[in-house]
This record gives sequence, structure tokens and C-alpha cells, in this order.
Amino acid sequence: MKNLYLIDSYLKEWTTKVESADGRFLTLRESAFYPAGGGQPCDKGVIACSGKAYRVSDVSKKNGIQLDEEGLHAGDSVQCALDWERRYMLMRMHTAAHILIAVMYRDGKVLVTGNQLDAEKSRIDFSLEEMDRQKIDECFGKANDIAKWNLPVTFAFMEREDAEKIPHLQKLAAGLPNIDELRILSIGEGSEMVDEQADGGTHVRSTAEIGEIKLLSVENKGRSNRRVYYKVE
Repeated sequence: MKNLYLIDSYLKEWTTKVESADGRFLTLRESAFYPAGGGQPCDKGVIACSGKAYRVSDVSKKNGIQLDEEGLHAGDSVQCALDWERRYMLMRMHTAAHILIAVMYRDGKVLVTGNQLDAEKSRIDFSLEEMDRQKIDECFGKANDIAKWNLPVTFAFMEREDAEKIPHLQKLAAGLPNIDELRILSIGEGSEMVDEQADGGTHVRSTAEIGEIKLLSVENKGRSNRRVYYKVE
């Protein structure tokens, strides 16, 4: 299955064929439905065929696309559409997360130990020895300043062995994903480069699309783990 979201996060509708089907589960020849992974939840949407619409209830790399009911078969021509309002909010949340992570890394080599995006609010877990609310507030201020710069968000592909030679690409405590070819996301360019790291999710084209990044709360989640909740508006 060709994953269209890796090339174009703004693709909302497309026509393709069912590659395989097993009850309510199927794979498509081409798909822009993002499968849950990397802290980003799966996309929702609709797949239509012969005048009937099937709702997409789940998408995963293991099981493929799950519909709300059976009815589609291998070879069927289908029209697909994302729940765009939800997807676009997740794109804004995701790019905001990268800016926050970049600022925390730049200001103290702070690594990410976990994250979970959602349309209502998202969270990032940082490896911080102390609960320093003032430092976190300052980082949010810097992140909002960056978001207003209208920086381009672009990507390129890189072999894992080459990426391993670039320390700043590894901002996750767990290290780089275990795949041979990585998609490297960049925010800004040249002297205005803010972030560069391996990422397979969906993002906005410009930081100006994010809006305001608002800190909601900070929680202690272990000896050196601080959980930050935020939203964009």
C-alpha cells in the first residue's frame, strides 16, 4: 500500500482500489489515512463505493483500515475522504510539538520520553530532573515566538546510517526509529533552522498555521519525568 500522507499531508480526497479485504478490514492501493503511531492517533474518514459510504473507525500498520461494517471487496473502486477538520488540528498539534521539543532540547539537551497527540489537547513527556515551571513557561514563550515567524516545514529522506551520524536528529530518549530509510522533517532553513528530526507523521506547511500554543498543565510522572499538556488555538 502506497502511503500518500508521507508525501502530501494536505491530500483530503482521492480515488483508488481496494487491494485486499477481510470482513471489516481492508488495505488500499494508495492511502492517505494515517495509521496510529509515533504518538499520533489514526485518521478517521469515509470510504465510498457504488453510492454507499463506510466509516473508517481505525487504521493501524498491523491490521490496515477498519470499517464500521462489511461490504467492500478486493478490486472495488472507491472514493476516500479524510475527516479533515480533525486531521488538520492534529497537524497543527504535531508541528507545535516539534517546536516545543526543539526549544527544550536547545535550552538544556532535554529529551522526549513519550508523547500523545489529540485534537482537544496533547501531551509531551520530558526527561527533567526537577519540576521547573518557570523554565517550561519560558520555553512555551519561545515556541510561540518561533511559530509566528512563518517558517517553512519541509521533509527529505535519509538513510539510517547517515542519520546516526547527526546527533541533533535524535531527540527521543529511545533513539531513532528502527527502519532503513528515515523521513527527516525540517522546520525553517539555513540560519533560521529551528528543528530537524526523524518523523513519519503529518504536519502543516508553515509554522504560521499553528496558532497560539497554550500550556495547560505540568505533572510529575516519575523521578525525572515531567508531563506537559498543551493545546493550540
